[in-house]
Amino acid sequence: MKKSGVNPIFRYIFGIFSGAWASNTYRLYSFPSRFENWIKVRILRRHRKFTCLKKSEGKSANLAVVALWPRMGILESVSHQIDILLQLNQEVVCVINKSKLSAEWVKELEKFPITILTRENIGRDFGAYQAGFNYVSSEFGLSNINSLTFSNDTIFFAKDSLEVIRGTLNLQGDVKCLYLNLQQHLHAQSFFLTFSKKVVESKALSKFWINYYPSNERVHAINNGEVKLSHYLNKANFKFVSYVNSERLHEIFSDFKPFTLSELGACYEIEGVSSEIRKRTYLSDEYHKLQAERIVVSRNASHLLGLYLFRVCSIPLKLDLMLRGFHSSSDIYEVLKSKNFSPEALSDFESMLYKQGSWSTIKGIRILWRKHGFI
Repeated sequence: MKKSGVNPIFRYIFGIFSGAWASNTYRLYSFPSRFENWIKVRILRRHRKFTCLKKSEGKSANLAVVALWPRMGILESVSHQIDILLQLNQEVVCVINKSKLSAEWVKELEKFPITILTRENIGRDFGAYQAGFNYVSSEFGLSNINSLTFSNDTIFFAKDSLEVIRGTLNLQGDVKCLYLNLQQHLHAQSFFLTFSKKVVESKALSKFWINYYPSNERVHAINNGEVKLSHYLNKANFKFVSYVNSERLHEIFSDFKPFTLSELGACYEIEGVSSEIRKRTYLSDEYHKLQAERIVVSRNASHLLGLYLFRVCSIPLKLDLMLRGFHSSSDIYEVLKSKNFSPEALSDFESMLYKQGSWSTIKGIRILWRKHGFI
């Protein structure tokens, strides 16, 4: 009988070739911006410069560095995030990577009893984290910090995300995060993670930030930032724990709310609403639960289960879900609408989603770059 499908050897060779082609073409395309970044970091040292616009008078030994890049559609979420951290007795240091909307955001955030730093956008969120770490280490002294949280604006907070964040901060471990990514290698996803006092005072954490080179390249921030930071801390034998895990899913599933069609598609990694997704609806709820548990221990759960977990229990939502090809803007919009965001925030967020685009709006060589994580 003739075998169907693509020859696995051909698929393997093609995968290597496409990866190399994507890497080389992107490096050529991005050379001018990378060279400019090198001048700013290595020669001018501009990544170390910041302006303190407001200084908090808080006395908490629990510090939270919040990295922000002002853009439309997410200010209400950021306000929820800061308010939640303050309710949980966190001393908040906002590090704003400048943009055209910086002044508007500063005006809104000045209402909170927090420290506000502004800097040039060098290094994305990890560049802001580095600046924040340097600030708190000099301003407070690492030995005086009980816990240190890093959070950014690439996830969407609802008002009722409070208990999720409280639960994350109260986990028993050294490195605490919302999601622990076990795909390919262990790393704590950096959009929200908290370090214990033992980690804060460790040589491993300080060494990482001393050596970190901030770059605006997405793949650099992931591989040399998020992944390498986890590697440093894992090598130092610190214990990693995450809010989203198998036990948490059992707890959530005890009052099971069925998956929507698009959530089911994401769970099985099927793009779009198609007959393939429809076929999964005939499977039992127990099968869907088992699939979700497998995702938590082997895949990127923030992408595949993110919308479902935000809808049913307000675990903060990643903003790049549309670019994954599993959800439409209307899928995300309807969930946000159910969380009682203001009409203005919903309108701005919808505009941001359209501007951001989806997987289908990416054309040409950018499809390959996106597939391999360069954009």
